Amino acid sequence: MEKHVLSRVREQIRKYEDEHHGEKPLYIIMANDEADKLMEQWKAEKGHDDHVVVTEFNGSKVLKHPDVKPGEIRLTNEMPETGS
Repeated sequence: MEKHVLSRVREQIRKYEDEHHGEKPLYIIMANDEADKLMEQWKAEKGHDDHVVVTEFNGSKVLKHPDVKPGEIRLTNEMPETGS
């Protein structure tokens, strides 16, 4: 059974916090489909209906990036660069 995206992100954030003295990442960068799945799972856990737009997970901004491969989760405190 595939692990929920929500569980994988939580796991990565725990590792990030351990490596950064408890500091949370400002940004979670993910593949488009997985970012959508994360937001769906987060809304369901919080009891929000489908009309609620969610762009953050536990205080971290979730960003979709086409160059991020499925399964890859990037956590950072720096604003990601965008193409020109």
